[in-house]
Amino acid sequence: MRTTNFRSALDESVLSLLWSMWAEAGVSGWGRKHTSHAIDIEPLILFTTSFREIDRRLRDEVTDWCIEFGRHVSATRLRTLLETSWRDFPDLRSMYGAFAGTVNRHGNVNWPYATEGYKFEPTGRSHMPDFARPSLVQLRLRSVFGVTTRAEVVRMFLADPSASLSAADIADAVGYSKRNVFDALESLRMGGLLDVIAVRNSKRYRPISPERFVASVGELPDFFPAWINIFRVLAFVKRYADASGQIDDMGASVTAGVDLRAAENSIRLAGWEVPAILGSGEVLAERFEEWAGTLAQGLAGADMKVFAPSHRRTSASQ
Repeated sequence: MRTTNFRSALDESVLSLLWSMWAEAGVSGWGRKHTSHAIDIEPLILFTTSFREIDRRLRDEVTDWCIEFGRHVSATRLRTLLETSWRDFPDLRSMYGAFAGTVNRHGNVNWPYATEGYKFEPTGRSHMPDFARPSLVQLRLRSVFGVTTRAEVVRMFLADPSASLSAADIADAVGYSKRNVFDALESLRMGGLLDVIAVRNSKRYRPISPERFVASVGELPDFFPAWINIFRVLAFVKRYADASGQIDDMGASVTAGVDLRAAENSIRLAGWEVPAILGSGEVLAERFEEWAGTLAQGLAGADMKVFAPSHRRTSASQ
């Protein structure tokens, strides 16, 4: 039997996750549960905009933060994510457009795909916390390397300093073009941070000294979650939740099957196994909601059992 409050329970879990992550970044809020998880600011912004009508206070506090600290956000990366990872969600892109229009009007930024903004008066309540927080390693790197592809490339190697990665590997994970990633890799190689090895017809890069590479950055989080794909999975679940309340159980099962198939690649890239949801008819929607609800609740609570092994940082000495 499907629960009658799936959408409200999902919203509660996701909003708890978003509030925790934004509080980590300095938004006026509470409940920091993700102190050991690296924050990824651009996908966080994009996914948050889809909840702006559900929690106006979250919308206003995040708008305020982006107006004050938008210089730390990559407009290039926002554009790339909107054109790739988020192209399946036209409603989200529309909501982002109004958000970006508001930030552009009040802040000294020029974010892409902005439309007419909403009425807003900045409060200045947000603050920029110390970048020494492990969760803010992304912003710490941007203070050193600038809001550039290089900062994202370094962040990838911090998650696993023993890895050897190609430009294609990194581009898929960080939301920059392969060309930009390759140029960043070559810059880091020429600067003496990376070595390059030839594997078949491709170049793979790795830190020359993993221990020194990590030690130069400062304290790191325990987890580097694949937030781009985690948020994509949650966006598919949200799309199902928005539709399922208006249809009967059989229609909900059909919708659940469609959205689960659409989310399969993102589920794998997020580091999870695609759930083997068996059954047909009304039971499929019931099991989909059980799986999705457990996932969202675990993410909100920073439950280590939910974050995949691939999310955990690998020691430089391994």
